[in-house]
Amino acid sequence: MNKPNNLSYSERAVCSVDVTIKSIDNFYEIVKWLNSHIGQGKNQWTMEGRIRKKLERGDVVNTRIHIFRPDFDVDDVLVFILSM
Repeated sequence: MNKPNNLSYSERAVCSVDVTIKSIDNFYEIVKWLNSHIGQGKNQWTMEGRIRKKLERGDVVNTRIHIFRPDFDVDDVLVFILSM
């Protein structure tokens, strides 16, 4: 069952993962993995914050990824973590 859209990201998420992104290349690797394993679009997953802008300044970014797809297998998070 889909959760209402008026809830916060963390309330709607099937799974939330804290990540540290160290470079723009690392950011794009993560986006590519999420798009291919979860699906494209903000209704499938999202990251908190202005990641790319901070990375372009040379910062390391700690953020949270929220996954919304109802049929997402939470065990896939381990695959995600190990692949990064």
